[in-house]
Amino acid sequence: MPAGNAQRRERRYSNHEFDYGQDAFRHLAALAHFPFLSANVQALPEPLPVKPYLVISKPGGPKVAILGLTTSELTTTTHPRNVSGVRVQDPLVVARRLIPSLREKGDMLIVLSHMGIAADRELAREIPDIDLIVGGHNHNLYAQPLMVGNVAIVQAGERGRWLGRMDLACRRGRMVRTGYRMLSIDAAIPQDPAVAAEVASVVAEADKGLTHEVGSALVELSARREEIRRRESAFGDWVADLAREITHADAALFNGGNFRASIPAGPVTLKQIYEAFPFRDELVLGRLTGAQLIEALQRSASLSPEDNPGGFLQVSGLRYSIANGSLESATLADKPIDPTGRYLVVVPDFLAEGGDGYAMLEDMQDKVMTGQLVSDMVIEAFRTGNPVTVTVDGRIRRQQ
Repeated sequence: MPAGNAQRRERRYSNHEFDYGQDAFRHLAALAHFPFLSANVQALPEPLPVKPYLVISKPGGPKVAILGLTTSELTTTTHPRNVSGVRVQDPLVVARRLIPSLREKGDMLIVLSHMGIAADRELAREIPDIDLIVGGHNHNLYAQPLMVGNVAIVQAGERGRWLGRMDLACRRGRMVRTGYRMLSIDAAIPQDPAVAAEVASVVAEADKGLTHEVGSALVELSARREEIRRRESAFGDWVADLAREITHADAALFNGGNFRASIPAGPVTLKQIYEAFPFRDELVLGRLTGAQLIEALQRSASLSPEDNPGGFLQVSGLRYSIANGSLESATLADKPIDPTGRYLVVVPDFLAEGGDGYAMLEDMQDKVMTGQLVSDMVIEAFRTGNPVTVTVDGRIRRQQ
């Protein structure tokens, strides 16, 4: 049975299902010909169209129990207005409650997880009775399963480029792994003509006007997760500097998850910018105390780089150092941050509403919605400036 490609298709419940609001998700779920699995997500007053688990089998064949688990970050990685009434239970608590009975229902127990590799490892350590964790959220590519005791964890990259195939055999009443390999999804695989025609039609409509060149970049502006969500990024520096400059703020904070695609060196089109900033976030200007600003930097420093956290902060006007998962030092304008001081700070509206767990930013005083979209700010910078070239300057340091 290929991992993630069972006889019956299921879809794990991810952290971006609500990016266009709950109504959009409910509508699309009703159109889908497969179930969505999540045992630890609830909504009031109207339950979500998801199932906690499935048990699949063929007559005379083995039974496979599949449990869906969603990251606890679900309610903080989309705009807070999208998750009103949604509650996410601790996936480990839910798994402990359900897995004993599921173990009895199937010859093999699979967790279909969208929690990230750190949480998957913890789950495997705490509940060794799981046979396989098909993971996501990090978009990692593992040529072979990661083993935590006898629990195998797999991920197959991102954007449909790979399919992980795991071969299994039933021996002495239990399913055992006999092989695993990654299958490349590339141009050598014939297209489905009907699907290809539909995709071409949608892309042509979406691309109208978006191929217009607005400027150029002399270097790549990288949004690779292992860069912009772990350490200082040239792309992050540049965008945060732009926001601080046009608002005359003391500091700017941008979550790494705001950057969704790299912009290659060379001519830059509207399409590339909208791919990099698809969420239409608006800049918000407000005042934070020094204590709140330090708290925000402490949260960024505490996020595990292993998970490529979208909440990792790119900054302008600030410098901060991380050591052993903690904030080691922080300065503003090369001076210590005064906990009792008040600073003018600009952030995307996602952060201003407490997104990515930054509740202290929700408490900003004198908030002003600037009307300036992040994407429009970047477009204007390309249109009016010289070809963009940026480098890092050491404003974020991570001690090993």
